[in-house]
Amino acid sequence: MNRKEWLDYYSHDVNRNGQGGREHFEKMRLKYAKLPKVTLSTFTEAGEPESSISVPKQRSYTGREPVISSSLANTRCTSLSVKRLLRTLNSVLNTSYTMEIRSLYSLLKGYIMKDYDFGTVYGHLRPFWYKDLTDIEHKLQSHEARDGKMRRDVLVNNKIINPLIPP
Repeated sequence: MNRKEWLDYYSHDVNRNGQGGREHFEKMRLKYAKLPKVTLSTFTEAGEPESSISVPKQRSYTGREPVISSSLANTRCTSLSVKRLLRTLNSVLNTSYTMEIRSLYSLLKGYIMKDYDFGTVYGHLRPFWYKDLTDIEHKLQSHEARDGKMRRDVLVNNKIINPLIPP
């Protein structure tokens, strides 16, 4: 696979304005507009002056996108019950899901059993959270498999053939 073939195949994965991507991100923008405005800063988080953080965009954030504090991100899921983990996700993402969605209980229980931190769980679930969650485990597995293939394919002869691969 060369650079052009890789980009043709994975353009939807790396281009937020690709086919179908624009509608999804417009929906998210509208959803986020309803969230309360929050402010996080390194001073309130860690007691550090903002100037001590070398990456300017990591110094502070004010806006409506669902963000979490570093202390919440570092919270071990083993210290939370499944109910509390769901309640925290609902609070951060302004939703009201319940355990009536069968796949949700086993998914969240799995994160607790694997001793993930809340930031990892949040990072895994946020892209899917506002969609139909009835088959979320399948969606996550499919996404993980495609992401792994994309990361393998971007390396040709131990060289990255396209720098557009998402983090």
